[in-house]
Amino acid sequence: YDKQQLVVAADGALGMVFEHSYSDGTAWSRLIGEVMADVEGAPPPRGCSSLPEFTFSEAPIPREVHIETPPEIMAATWDARAKSEALSAQVELEVVEFAAFGKEEMKGWGVSPDAAVQMALQLAFHRQHNHVLPPTYEACATRAFLHGRTETIRTSSTEVLTLCSSWDRMKQEERDAAQAAAEVAAAEAEAAATAATEALEDDGVFTAPPASAEGQGGDAVTEPSGEPSPAAPTLKDLFQAAAAAHSKRSKAAAGGGGVDRHLKALHALAEVMVQEDAEAHARATRAKSVEVPTQESPQETSEPPQETSGPPQETSEPPQETSEPPQETSEPPPEVELPVAEPPQEPPEPPYEPFEMPALFTDHLYQESSEWLLSTSNGSAPYLDCFGFGAVSQKGYGVGYLIDNTCIRLCFSCFRECEDTSCSEFSQSVQKALCDLKELCNPTPPQESIEDSPAEVTADNETNSGDPPKEDSEVESAAAVA
Repeated sequence: YDKQQLVVAADGALGMVFEHSYSDGTAWSRLIGEVMADVEGAPPPRGCSSLPEFTFSEAPIPREVHIETPPEIMAATWDARAKSEALSAQVELEVVEFAAFGKEEMKGWGVSPDAAVQMALQLAFHRQHNHVLPPTYEACATRAFLHGRTETIRTSSTEVLTLCSSWDRMKQEERDAAQAAAEVAAAEAEAAATAATEALEDDGVFTAPPASAEGQGGDAVTEPSGEPSPAAPTLKDLFQAAAAAHSKRSKAAAGGGGVDRHLKALHALAEVMVQEDAEAHARATRAKSVEVPTQESPQETSEPPQETSGPPQETSEPPQETSEPPQETSEPPPEVELPVAEPPQEPPEPPYEPFEMPALFTDHLYQESSEWLLSTSNGSAPYLDCFGFGAVSQKGYGVGYLIDNTCIRLCFSCFRECEDTSCSEFSQSVQKALCDLKELCNPTPPQESIEDSPAEVTADNETNSGDPPKEDSEVESAAAVA
């Protein structure tokens, strides 16, 4: 994956494969979009000239090129292929075309289609995995900025948690209330029938019984002040509030208001500082361990005493004797020993304290919130049939999705070695959540159940793709590595 690849199948299908660390799907989206526009006869973009007309009859006949590959290159190639197949075998993959509805219907729900799909993913995970919300990553392009690439949209939020935790409870309350109302209605009907029978038996005149207290009035509750209290939010209200909060965060991320790329830069800088500090301490320790040479004794005179080869010469002049008596000299004063000032001592060197990683990046909540159990990306484009990538956590899912006018295409991935994840089960849970949202926002009897919905499932076929920009969402998504 050192180069981006176009893979053309025998039936003419075209696939795009690239490694995500150096590339995003935005460039691929632009390229393929321009190609499709040219195929459909659209004029070239402004500033570009039309391509010359070309017919296949003018193309030269290709000739086979024989290439001799050295044995060591062939061995490395087969080794890389075996490793790639072993890695691919660890990945479970499922591709689904959910055809119950699409973008056109979701627009009538009063929410962004992208936010609606994200809410379905959250509901599905919450139901399937012990009623907890997963740390969720949705890729957002920041191509409005020079050299901009991606930012993170964190889908999990207080509003989403309120929606997911209230869904089953409020649905159960609705079912209980409907059952209680049905029982009351049945009891009232039975009482009315009994009263009518008794009245007919008495005088042949039927008088309707007074309405029960349960059937009078609405759901409003009157407070002591005399004003009705506001009605409790419905599930639809909670859904629209969670979707609106998600759309708000999406716009902030696209406008440079995200936090994850900023924190990632600080984390990388802290790692460099930790490493540089450790290396500097190691150099200082090695320098101190080198033995310091002792000071040399003062050098003797360079001229040694001259030795004479002959016997010592005697002086001819005898010493002169003085007639004066020696003069007595006064004794010198006693020497006073002055205190010697000691050189100032250097303060002791403080113990080495290594530069530590800031506590934020070692906090378990920060680390857990950055392990993306749901790594998602919206690659919606009218010319894509499938878009997917691999999960980024050993115990999570990768979900690439395309929102078309009449359907939603989803690609799920996870690792087989994790016992807590299953693409098949999660796929069914997501489709069930989508149908629940449809019933909530457009309460009409569904024509098809999840089991009978026209979903085309393809398992265990690894798909790598870029992520072109969305059409109707403020969010521009980026792809991940398959």
